[in-house]
Amino acid sequence: MMMLPGSLLVIVFILVPDFVLLHNCPSPCKCIYTTVYCNMTGITNVPSDLPKNIETLYIGNNPIKFVAKSAFVGLIKLAWLDFSGNNFKESSIEKGALDIPSLRVLDLTHNSFITIPQELPPNLIRIYFYYNPITTLKATSFVNHSTIQFLYLDNMQLNKIEDHAFDPLVNAVEIDFAFNKLVDGSFGPMTFVKNQKLINLGFRFNNLKTIPDTSHFQVSLYSLDFVGNKIKVIPAYAFRTLTNITSMAFWQGEINDIEKMHLWFE
Repeated sequence: MMMLPGSLLVIVFILVPDFVLLHNCPSPCKCIYTTVYCNMTGITNVPSDLPKNIETLYIGNNPIKFVAKSAFVGLIKLAWLDFSGNNFKESSIEKGALDIPSLRVLDLTHNSFITIPQELPPNLIRIYFYYNPITTLKATSFVNHSTIQFLYLDNMQLNKIEDHAFDPLVNAVEIDFAFNKLVDGSFGPMTFVKNQKLINLGFRFNNLKTIPDTSHFQVSLYSLDFVGNKIKVIPAYAFRTLTNITSMAFWQGEINDIEKMHLWFE
């Protein structure tokens, strides 16, 4: 190659996206970049030949009966796992199977858990438990899971929260109980006392008849949702300690009286 005097040779490197998943995608799954779609494929086991650089795995709505401890060994980049709709129960996941340090999001909706699984990923940030027949959150339900920030417990059968159930969740910013069976007395006034980063708290469409004692709710709260409950009266000073609240929702409920001064904060 000839170059004119004083000219500059420029070498351009083009970075090509990693398409390795497209070349060794386990059948009958589909792979796009670092996401593998095995959902609704009829598989009965977690594929043993998942690509090592997988980051997201959708494997829900399959007749998988058991997840072995070795199922995700070597998947050091796996960050999002969707296990929804597999009819899992407590014995379906072998101890250690979800010990995946890279995993941040876990979807266990539409399964058959009656308790919160104890073997959750060690660095989990977001977890979905929609549509599991869990009636009680125990004091030990979230032990050793302090990394969880977003906890979604909608559409279960929840009617009882034991004291200290949420104490380990010191990093929680959002907890949602929508469409459950919580009533007055289902949880105590100290339930959220350790959740000092809590911003959003939702009780949408439960069976509450009175505003819970909020005196020990965290001042960090921005949003409270009581939509669709059976609350008739908002008492005066009910939210006096929640000085950062910017949103409270009560529509589709039974409110017929708002006591004077109820929005004045001390």
